[in-house]
Amino acid sequence: MQLGPCCVKLSGAQSGSCITFEVLPCAQNWLYEDGEDEKKSVYVAKLEELRKEGDAIEHRSTEATARGPAAASLTALAGSYATAATSDDPKLAHISPENKQKARCWLISQAGHPVQTLSVT
Repeated sequence: MQLGPCCVKLSGAQSGSCITFEVLPCAQNWLYEDGEDEKKSVYVAKLEELRKEGDAIEHRSTEATARGPAAASLTALAGSYATAATSDDPKLAHISPENKQKARCWLISQAGHPVQTLSVT
């Protein structure tokens, strides 16, 4: 069962995906027009189709909301490691300068750019 002409395929989108800002008005039109005389099984199928679309949207929204704090946390952690790698703190004296340099190089390679707190003196 398809939602009909209100579901427009995005260019470059995965097969079966569509612009969803028209899906609910389209479903509402179907409900009050063509769907008025349908059996319960058709209504259940339509509801499942809408839920599948809505669940995907909700999942993407949840991921996007969580992404910002997770990225900030990861950046802060990388910064603390970068600070430790450049530190002369006596607690870190057991780490050789070569290993500290390896750590700095690894952090830079993983970040794709120098980490903000990397300032070699």
